[in-house]
Amino acid sequence: MKQCITIYLTGSGIFRGRDNDWRKDAISMFYKIAKYDDMKICIVNPSDFVHKNGIADRQIKSFLFNKIKYSDIMLCNLQDTESDPYVASEIQFAVDHCIPIIGVRGTNSCTWLEYSDCDAVFDNLTNAVEYIKHFYMLSMRPLV
Repeated sequence: MKQCITIYLTGSGIFRGRDNDWRKDAISMFYKIAKYDDMKICIVNPSDFVHKNGIADRQIKSFLFNKIKYSDIMLCNLQDTESDPYVASEIQFAVDHCIPIIGVRGTNSCTWLEYSDCDAVFDNLTNAVEYIKHFYMLSMRPLV
């Protein structure tokens, strides 16, 4: 049986209805890795949950924080996080629960998030995903 690694995707704009193409790209990259390296990956994409009609913000927050709590890694797009309190609260929750945070630099990124909270920060998504693959995913592979 394959071990599952859970990756939580966070980044600015999700509650403002902005497009999140980077999430689609990340999911595609992780699934290619999973297929090639015969690994099981669970991706938590908050945009799948936040725009549900009739669900209160508090319920969404509790639901997402529970998803973070049981994640192995958080991948954060730092683009425009300077003015996004949602991402900051998700990252702080991950820090409080010792979830490693891998960041991807962007314009208007919050320096505290980048330099204080992220375990590693990369200039592009490809390098961040490769780092996660080699540092976290392959290290979780069973030897037998």
